[in-house]
Amino acid sequence: MPDLATLTARLRDGNWCWNGPTYGTWTNAAAQSDNNPINCATWFEAMAFCGWDNAWLVTEVEYNYAQAGGNEQRLYPWSVPPGSNAIDITYSNAYTLSGAPNFPVSVGAKSPKGDGKWGHSDLVGNMSQLMMDVWNNPFFFSSCADCAYLGTVTTDRVIRGGSWNDSPWNNGSRNNFNQYSRDSRVGFRCARLP
Repeated sequence: MPDLATLTARLRDGNWCWNGPTYGTWTNAAAQSDNNPINCATWFEAMAFCGWDNAWLVTEVEYNYAQAGGNEQRLYPWSVPPGSNAIDITYSNAYTLSGAPNFPVSVGAKSPKGDGKWGHSDLVGNMSQLMMDVWNNPFFFSSCADCAYLGTVTTDRVIRGGSWNDSPWNNGSRNNFNQYSRDSRVGFRCARLP
C-alpha cells in the first residue's frame, strides 16, 4: 500500500498532521490521549489498522445506517423521537456548542447520552470519519446490503460525521478528503461482525 513505508516516522512526527502536533492524538508512548480517537492517519493507514484489528474500515452505507438509527431516520443519532432536534454540549463534542472543548476528547465521552440507537458513540462530532468509499459517487439511499462504492478510484475518499472543529448541525454532512492527507479533525472507525 502506498504511504506505509514511512508510517512509524510520520506518526511520531506530528508536524505531518494538519494543525501540527498540538491536536494529534497518537503518541509513541502511553499517554492520556490513548483514549482519544486516532487522527492524523491517511486512508491507507486507516485501512491497514482496521485489517490488523480483524475488522474493516466502515462503509458510507454502514455509517449512515447507524447514524440514522436504521429505518427510524433519526435527525441525530440520539434523536428520540426520530425528528427531535435536541442538542447541547452533553450530546456531542462540537466547536460551536458553548463550553465544548476545541480539541478531540476521549472516545465515548458523551456516552450514553450522545449514543446512537445501537450504542455507537461519537457518530456526530469529536472526529470526522474516513469511509471506505471513494468520493466521486453520488451517495445512494437505495436499499442495499453491505454496499461500498469502490468504483473509479480517485485520490479523494468520503468523510462523515463532523469533528470537534465543526458544527453539530452538520451531522449529515458528506465531504471529500484526500486519501494521502493527515488531519487532526479526521479519524476513522473500524467495523466488525458482532
